[in-house]
Amino acid sequence: MRSMFYSAIRQYAADATDTGCDADRTVHISEAGISKSLLFHYFRNKKELYLFLWRQAAKFGVEQMTARNVYEAGDFFDMMYAGLKAKN
Repeated sequence: MRSMFYSAIRQYAADATDTGCDADRTVHISEAGISKSLLFHYFRNKKELYLFLWRQAAKFGVEQMTARNVYEAGDFFDMMYAGLKAKN
Protein backbone atom coordinates (compact mmCIF):
# COMPACT_ATOMS: atom_id res chain seq x y z
CA MET A 1 0.00 0.00 0.00
CA ARG A 2 2.83 2.40 0.85
CA SER A 3 4.52 2.03 -2.56
CA MET A 4 1.17 2.59 -4.27
CA PHE A 5 0.66 5.72 -2.15
CA TYR A 6 4.06 7.20 -3.01
CA SER A 7 3.82 6.45 -6.72
CA ALA A 8 0.32 7.97 -6.84
CA ILE A 9 1.54 11.08 -5.00
CA ARG A 10 4.39 11.46 -7.50
CA GLN A 11 2.00 11.07 -10.42
CA TYR A 12 -0.58 13.55 -9.14
CA ALA A 13 2.12 16.05 -8.16
CA ALA A 14 3.54 15.89 -11.70
CA ASP A 15 0.10 16.21 -13.28
CA ALA A 16 -0.48 19.76 -14.55
CA THR A 17 -4.28 19.74 -14.52
CA ASP A 18 -6.39 21.69 -12.04
CA THR A 19 -7.97 18.63 -10.46
CA GLY A 20 -5.18 16.12 -10.76
CA CYS A 21 -7.77 13.50 -11.65
CA ASP A 22 -6.39 13.04 -15.17
CA ALA A 23 -3.36 11.14 -13.90
CA ASP A 24 -3.15 7.69 -15.43
CA ARG A 25 -4.04 5.00 -12.93
CA THR A 26 -1.87 2.44 -14.75
CA VAL A 27 1.22 4.50 -13.89
CA HIS A 28 0.46 4.01 -10.19
CA ILE A 29 0.13 0.30 -10.79
CA SER A 30 3.34 -0.12 -12.76
CA GLU A 31 5.46 2.03 -10.41
CA ALA A 32 4.12 0.33 -7.31
CA GLY A 33 4.36 -3.16 -8.82
CA ILE A 34 0.77 -4.10 -7.93
CA SER A 35 -2.11 -5.52 -9.90
CA LYS A 36 -5.05 -3.47 -11.13
CA SER A 37 -7.41 -5.62 -9.09
CA LEU A 38 -5.51 -4.74 -5.91
CA LEU A 39 -5.83 -1.03 -6.72
CA PHE A 40 -9.60 -1.48 -7.20
CA HIS A 41 -9.70 -3.36 -3.89
CA TYR A 42 -8.61 -0.18 -2.09
CA PHE A 43 -10.21 2.48 -4.34
CA ARG A 44 -13.33 2.29 -6.51
CA ASN A 45 -12.19 5.04 -8.89
CA LYS A 46 -9.63 7.80 -9.50
CA LYS A 47 -11.62 10.33 -7.51
CA GLU A 48 -11.60 8.13 -4.44
CA LEU A 49 -7.83 7.65 -4.78
CA TYR A 50 -7.31 11.39 -5.26
CA LEU A 51 -9.38 12.26 -2.18
CA PHE A 52 -7.47 9.72 -0.12
CA LEU A 53 -4.17 11.25 -1.25
CA TRP A 54 -5.46 14.74 -0.47
CA ARG A 55 -6.47 13.75 3.07
CA GLN A 56 -3.13 12.00 3.68
CA ALA A 57 -1.14 15.01 2.42
CA ALA A 58 -3.18 17.37 4.63
CA LYS A 59 -2.67 15.10 7.63
CA PHE A 60 1.07 14.96 6.97
CA GLY A 61 1.23 18.76 6.67
CA VAL A 62 -0.57 19.29 9.98
CA GLU A 63 1.69 16.75 11.70
CA GLN A 64 4.81 18.47 10.40
CA MET A 65 3.59 21.94 11.33
CA THR A 66 2.57 20.74 14.81
CA ALA A 67 5.95 19.07 15.35
CA ARG A 68 7.65 22.36 14.51
CA ASN A 69 5.34 24.39 16.81
CA VAL A 70 4.06 26.51 13.94
CA TYR A 71 0.58 26.74 15.44
CA GLU A 72 1.94 28.25 18.66
CA ALA A 73 2.96 31.47 16.91
CA GLY A 74 1.52 34.75 18.20
CA ASP A 75 -0.57 35.82 15.22
CA PHE A 76 -1.39 34.80 11.68
CA PHE A 77 1.70 36.37 10.11
CA ASP A 78 4.01 34.87 12.74
CA MET A 79 2.42 31.52 12.00
CA MET A 80 2.98 31.95 8.27
CA TYR A 81 6.60 32.95 8.86
CA ALA A 82 7.17 29.95 11.16
CA GLY A 83 5.61 27.69 8.54
CA LEU A 84 7.94 29.01 5.86
CA LYS A 85 10.94 28.54 8.11
CA ALA A 86 9.81 24.99 8.93
CA LYS A 87 9.72 24.15 5.23
CA ASN A 88 13.49 24.58 4.99
